[in-house]
Amino acid sequence: MSRIDRFLLSEDWCLLWPNCLQTAQLRGLSDHCPLLLSVDEEDWGPRPLRMLKCWHD
Repeated sequence: MSRIDRFLLSEDWCLLWPNCLQTAQLRGLSDHCPLLLSVDEEDWGPRPLRMLKCWHD
């Protein structure tokens, strides 16, 4: 039985998204592992405070 739990990325794509991660999840009922491609979150600093008008009243 061959494994098809994989995918390919180009070198250009990896240069564009250097902080991406590939992880194999646990098998469920299927005989294949789900693959997850994720990107680390960028640190944009603290979130801005947002106020609703009803909070002011």
